[in-house]
Amino acid sequence: MLGIAFGVIFTALVTLWVIASWKYSNWFGCFKKKFYLFEISKYFYLFSTIERFITAVLVICLSPGLAAPCAVLPIFIAESVFIVVKKPYALGQWKRPLFNKVVAAVICMLYMGGSIMSADNIINQIIPLVVLSLLLTVVVVTVIASIYEISEFWTNR
Repeated sequence: MLGIAFGVIFTALVTLWVIASWKYSNWFGCFKKKFYLFEISKYFYLFSTIERFITAVLVICLSPGLAAPCAVLPIFIAESVFIVVKKPYALGQWKRPLFNKVVAAVICMLYMGGSIMSADNIINQIIPLVVLSLLLTVVVVTVIASIYEISEFWTNR
């Protein structure tokens, strides 16, 4: 019950934040400058946020088993293709979000492979370690990118 309550609160807060960032974009100047302001790219963060809710609901409703990764993998691939083709992030900042989507797609493929194999297979014992190392890599890349952005911010002041 507590998990549902936190889920509802988190969903409400993120929804309010997305509406505010879209409706009152001048309040989110720094954040909005990261996206190109043409065509569909200026709404990319809105689409990305909706994607996060959809994939979370699909994984929760369709797990355990093969259905969950099969349902969300095409979403991650489509979003990766969109990032590569449209490059909605300004100043070359599209590479880290692309990296995150590719890692999410690889994790889905690992989960699919683990679902197909028997539980006592040695590969099923290695998959969690591979997933953890991939997630650790995402954290390290994010920390490095954040430090770089903070240092750039303070040097340009």
